Amino acid sequence: MDVLKIDAAGAEADILDRLGSRLARTRVVLVDYSRGSLRRQVDALLTGHELFGAVVRSPAAGTLKYVRADLLG
Repeated sequence: MDVLKIDAAGAEADILDRLGSRLARTRVVLVDYSRGSLRRQVDALLTGHELFGAVVRSPAAGTLKYVRADLLG
């Protein structure tokens, strides 16, 4: 998969967790977050990806962009 965009009203970490090994094949992951603890969960689930950018709307809300680490080269 080239790009995955998730905006699921707080269920983003659950969705990422259920994707399991398919995440390793995903080049770019965009994730909306609505609380700081969710942001930390997303970081923990995307271990093969690097945070590449973010749009922060408030300290506890925004959109994160992750790129698969091997593509950053």
